[in-house]
Amino acid sequence: MSQKPIRAFVCFEISEALRDYLAQVIERGRRLGEPVSWVRAKNIHVTLKFLGDIDPALAPDISRSLREIAQTAAPLHLGIDQLGAFPNFRRPRVFWAGTETAPEALADFVESVEDTLNKLGFAKEKRPFTPHLTIARVKRPGVRSTSRFLEQYEFEAHEL
Repeated sequence: MSQKPIRAFVCFEISEALRDYLAQVIERGRRLGEPVSWVRAKNIHVTLKFLGDIDPALAPDISRSLREIAQTAAPLHLGIDQLGAFPNFRRPRVFWAGTETAPEALADFVESVEDTLNKLGFAKEKRPFTPHLTIARVKRPGVRSTSRFLEQYEFEAHEL
């Protein structure tokens, strides 16, 4: 009997200090009452690779491969220092926290993840990697107050 597929992705967890800080930003944004789906702070992470629905039987091979990459990788330091929106604050679909100055070592690490998972049958991502933490998704257009709030927010930099 086959098992039910599991939704899987490869990610970095974030520090408790950053999680607590983002929870404060999210709570202030939530109070604006606009049609925005805010991410629960405990679920915020940096997605390195989205795998989709996978056969649970693949999980041990994926895990083993990722552990091998992690054991040889240099320590990564990533500062989160700004808030943004995809595609932009005028027409947001997603609000995020991130940085414009990601270290080259992170791009190299993500490339290793892509190469390794490609060997296991996962297609490589065509878009360039943009490290970010999704904090909210826009449900409907017309979230001007939320956009203005996040665009003008004086974000305090934190280490991932």
